[in-house]
Amino acid sequence: RIPVLERDAALRERHADFRRAALAQAKLRIEHRDEKGQVSRRVIWPLALMGWGGHWTVLGWCETRTAYRNFRIDRIETLEALSEPFELSATISIAHYYRTELGIDDIA
Repeated sequence: RIPVLERDAALRERHADFRRAALAQAKLRIEHRDEKGQVSRRVIWPLALMGWGGHWTVLGWCETRTAYRNFRIDRIETLEALSEPFELSATISIAHYYRTELGIDDIA
């Protein structure tokens, strides 16, 4: 079950921050806490918000790992919009993610 954002103002605001950044193609600097409690600092290109596994996640291109990564938004400790925009390409995009990571060619 995906959380209902109307009941959680902090999560709703974080969700909105990611939507705005994705629409503006603005890079984000985040500090993310993993399932073991370890915090890492990343620069990501927010591509999409997805609800799965009972949580909202942001799918992003991670500059640190040079790979697609999903981050649970309830585990994001800090979020900073950077002035540097990102540009989608044939090798970094939602279509590319679906094709290469999920084996789906048509995401109409």
